Amino acid sequence: MSNAIVALVLFVVALGGLAVFYVKLGRMPFWRLAASLPEKALEFVSNDPAWVVFYGSEPSPGTEFAGPFRLHIPSLGRTVRLYARADQIEQSQQRFIGMN
Repeated sequence: MSNAIVALVLFVVALGGLAVFYVKLGRMPFWRLAASLPEKALEFVSNDPAWVVFYGSEPSPGTEFAGPFRLHIPSLGRTVRLYARADQIEQSQQRFIGMN
């Protein structure tokens, strides 16, 4: 019985951890859309003050940013790293979804 309770508690903790992980990552529909339209996504995040785009090995911009998120850009033949201001990521992602 105690093993079942421990397993249940671990399962609930794992689900809670996943929920926090996905909230921190932002909206999954945004990332699916960004992956299908990478050039448009790069143009959007490059012009949105909520985002910082790194093309090389620059250091993380700070704790107020969520990330790094990686987005492959076929026209560049490389993957860029994206960081978003944690307090603005949801609104920014929603704007991009609304535009496309």
